[in-house]
Amino acid sequence: MLLIDDSLVQEALNMQECIDAMDRAFVEEARKIAANLPRMRYKVPRGKSEKAWQANVIGGALPSENVAALRYNSDRIELSGTEGTTGTYEHVHPDNRRWGLVLLSSLVTGELLAILHDEVLQTMRVGATTGAAMRALATRSSKTVGILGSSIQAEKNLEAICLVRNIEKVRVFSPNASNRERFARRMGEKLKVDIDAVGASRDVFGGADIILCATNALRPVFEGSWLEEGQTLITLATTSSVLRRSEADETAFTRSARIVLNSFETAVANNQRELLDLIDSGKVPSERVVNLGEVLLGEKRGRENDSDIIFYRSNGGVGIQFAAAGSIVYQYCLKHGKGREIPSDWFSSPVIHA
Repeated sequence: MLLIDDSLVQEALNMQECIDAMDRAFVEEARKIAANLPRMRYKVPRGKSEKAWQANVIGGALPSENVAALRYNSDRIELSGTEGTTGTYEHVHPDNRRWGLVLLSSLVTGELLAILHDEVLQTMRVGATTGAAMRALATRSSKTVGILGSSIQAEKNLEAICLVRNIEKVRVFSPNASNRERFARRMGEKLKVDIDAVGASRDVFGGADIILCATNALRPVFEGSWLEEGQTLITLATTSSVLRRSEADETAFTRSARIVLNSFETAVANNQRELLDLIDSGKVPSERVVNLGEVLLGEKRGRENDSDIIFYRSNGGVGIQFAAAGSIVYQYCLKHGKGREIPSDWFSSPVIHA
């Protein structure tokens, strides 16, 4: 069995390969071959505490790769903000360590193949899935991206978008001026793209082809009326079973010709009322809401024409993302003789009662 740390995950994974792997994984799920469990979170205290401990559990299996993945992480979270503000959701690391793991198991023998650190893996799989989605949903002529947020998720999602569309111009806003300016310099050099840091959230919308929201906000960070014809909207923050979150307001949902989710099952299991209430009330017809895998497979239409507003809502992690990316890393380690070997019998026991 292998223990694979973040530095090795970074070495093994490249974004283009990961985008293609996510595309295949979601198609496999749409064909009802792969297994995916809705994301599960739980925390203490269970109420509306500003500070809490939280666990995140995500599982899934890909028969094409003969692997199953179980992602588990344990951390502290802090909420801030008051009613009427966007508020924020922060992960806190008192000892500057992250406690997140992905367990990769064989579908053939059931054995534990590897334990992977999830810091690099979890940001890569989000960005790569966005890349697969934009390859299917964004207009082919897309050249300009507007970004709200300057986090690592903003970085990875932009990297993926630039791989699937010929992006020439990016505008980025985040409330902290130094953060957005650093993002513009760093990512402009890395991606060889012209990136401007702008002084207001609305400044990223005008003339943009793709809008990416990658913030730590609890509540909407823009007005849906700002969206323009033909734009493709991406949001990453969604309600979980322990916390309600949405970067988009009701207008953004109702103006969208298609709302594409990672998993409608997760939307139901995590009680994502920001969308489900609109469906129940008839403000968003249910036929407008589709799963990403259905679009990638060709079962459902994504963009009908270049004037549609399309909303890709990355509505929670799913296990097939970790199985797909984890398999790439594991196979790389086997090929190159890398990873720390650990005795398998540390993690198994003999059958006593047959």
